[in-house]
Amino acid sequence: MGNILIATVGTSIITNIKRNLGENVNKDSIKKYLSLMNLDEREMGAEINSIYNLINRDKINPDIFYLLVSDTDDGQLTGQVINDILMERMNFRTGENIIIE
Repeated sequence: MGNILIATVGTSIITNIKRNLGENVNKDSIKKYLSLMNLDEREMGAEINSIYNLINRDKINPDIFYLLVSDTDDGQLTGQVINDILMERMNFRTGENIIIE
């Protein structure tokens, strides 16, 4: 079995993006906005910054992740965006969002 990463997910990344892009954002507009940034930029959010740092310091290998997301619209949107970034830009093999009520 490979490395397993379990991370809680806040919504600060969505709050910051809404402040810059306006309230009417969706997964695609957020991903497009974030695709212009490096993974270590502060605006990527604490979750991405921390995971990126762990990978770069050889503390974990991108393998399997579980994101614990809140059962709110912003919580689930944040989880979807981070899930996609981990899969597409950090090359995790597989992952899952777990909704916390």
